[in-house]
Amino acid sequence: ENIYGSNYADIHLTTKEDLMFYIDFFKSKFLGVCLDTGHSVILKQDPVKLFEEIKDHIVALHLHTTVENVDLHAIPYTVSYCESIDWDKLYRQIRSSNYSGPLNFELMPPDNLSEEAKKAYYLFAYETAKSIVDGEI
Repeated sequence: ENIYGSNYADIHLTTKEDLMFYIDFFKSKFLGVCLDTGHSVILKQDPVKLFEEIKDHIVALHLHTTVENVDLHAIPYTVSYCESIDWDKLYRQIRSSNYSGPLNFELMPPDNLSEEAKKAYYLFAYETAKSIVDGEI
């Protein structure tokens, strides 16, 4: 997984070159990359570009949106005031690629939500994911 270290520092598991080093070194059909879109944003990278560069090696996707220096784990499109991911382009890339792994929304609802609001939050996440899979987004 493209991951960061303490204080969101680069630990050399973040770039295409970092990730492909391990793919090329081990040359194993059992090794792949988990692309985490939020981690890309935190590390000031473009997850759309990273997906395109390593799409043949991606075996899992952690899709969530965030802002720099905070790993929000929010539903895509829900921080539109500062959104930095071109979700429409990423979804087109996913659908047009050979990717067949899990489409995982990595979510963490805000702490101050009631149980009813959390249910609504997760229902919205489900409907968003379904729209992606069905090609409506």
